[in-house]
Amino acid sequence: MMRGPRGPEGDRGRRGRGFGREDTPAEVKALQEALESDSTPVEEIKSKLDAYRKARQAQEKELEQAQDKLRQILSVRQEATLVMMGMLD
Repeated sequence: MMRGPRGPEGDRGRRGRGFGREDTPAEVKALQEALESDSTPVEEIKSKLDAYRKARQAQEKELEQAQDKLRQILSVRQEATLVMMGMLD
């Protein structure tokens, strides 16, 4: 088996959405830290959860806009391929 620049899987291991990624948004980190402590007040958790949801909605809107731009330059065949791959809706 050939080894990629970052291990046997190449870059594939960095594509997940899990916690602990270097590019984890601040809202995710803040919510995670709040949940790690049993003494975090409920109102603080609610506040951090609201911030997380707003950040996620903004990311989804940005993704939709990028996908729309991409669709403008794709052929129907290319678009269908990307839909089948789960990269476009």
